Amino acid sequence: MKSYRNYTKEYMRNFVQKSMGLALVLLMNVFYAATFPLGKLGLQYAGAIFFTGLRMMLAGVVLLGYYLLTTKRMHTITRNDWLLMLKTVLFYDLLAFVFEFWAMQYMSSLKTNMLWSSLPFVSALLGYYFLHERLTKIKWMGLLVGTAGMVPMMLLPDERMAPLGDLFTVSLPELAMCIVVVSTAYGAFLVKKLHSRGYPLVLVNGITMLIGGSLLMTVRLSSIVWYPELYASLPHAIAYALSLVLVYDIAGCGIYGMLLGRYTLTFLSFSGLTCPIFGAIFSKLIFHETLYINYIIAFIMILIGLFLFYRDEISEELKQQ
Repeated sequence: MKSYRNYTKEYMRNFVQKSMGLALVLLMNVFYAATFPLGKLGLQYAGAIFFTGLRMMLAGVVLLGYYLLTTKRMHTITRNDWLLMLKTVLFYDLLAFVFEFWAMQYMSSLKTNMLWSSLPFVSALLGYYFLHERLTKIKWMGLLVGTAGMVPMMLLPDERMAPLGDLFTVSLPELAMCIVVVSTAYGAFLVKKLHSRGYPLVLVNGITMLIGGSLLMTVRLSSIVWYPELYASLPHAIAYALSLVLVYDIAGCGIYGMLLGRYTLTFLSFSGLTCPIFGAIFSKLIFHETLYINYIIAFIMILIGLFLFYRDEISEELKQQ
C-alpha cells in the first residue's frame, strides 16, 4: 500500500513538473505573439523610425542595467569583436526592427506574425550555406512545403498596401518583412558567434540595442519637426515601447533562458509555431481582424513543413537521451 502511494505521489509530481514546463513554453510564445499587436498600437503614436529607436534604446538600457547588477566579471571587448558587434547592430537590430515596424504600419498584425513563421526555414538555409550543415531529403522537403506556405498569404490583397505598389505579386511591406526575416536569421548567427567567444547574450543584446537605438534616435531627432500633438503622443509611444521591452526582452526572453536548460533548441523552435495561433486571438480581440482562409491554409502548410524539417532532428535527439 505504501509503495503504491509513493508511486502515485511520484507520478503526480512528474506530471505537475511536466505540465508547468509546457505551460511556460506556451506562456513564452504568448509573450512573443503579444509583441505584434503592441508594436502596431505603438505606431499609432509615433513613426516607425522614432518608435523603433525609442524601443531599442529602452531595451539597451534595461539589459545593460541588468548585466551590471548581476555580472560577477566585467567582459572586455576586443577591437575585432567590436567590428562584429557593429555588424550585428546593422543586421540584427537596424534592418530587422526598422523594416518590421515600417511594414507593420500597412499590414495586419496577424499577417506579420505569420510571415515570421518562415524564420526557422531561412535559418536552416543560412546554416546550410554558412555552416555547411547537412540537410536530408526530408528537411529539403520541409523547407519547400514551408516556403510554399507563404504563397497563400502573399496572394491575399490588402487595401492598405495598395498605394505602396508591389513587386510582381508581392507588396512592398511583404517584401520588407522578407528582408526582416533574412536579416534576423543572419544576425542570429552573428550573435551566436559573439556568444561562442564568451560574451553573455544579455551583454551582446544590450550593447547592440543601445547603439542601434541611439543611431536611429539621432537621425530622427535631427530632422523631426516638433509640434503640440507630438508632445501629447510622446507618453503613449514611450508606454508602448516600454511594454515591448517588458513583454519581449524581459518576460519572453527570460522564460526562454530558463527553458534552455530543460528542453532542446529543436523543441523550443518548434513550439514557436503556436505564435500565430495566439496572434490570431490577439488580432481578433484587439483589432477585430478577419481570419481569412488564406491564413488557415498557410498555417497548415507551415505546420507540415516544420514537422517534416524537425522530424529527423527530434529522432536524433531522442536517441541521444
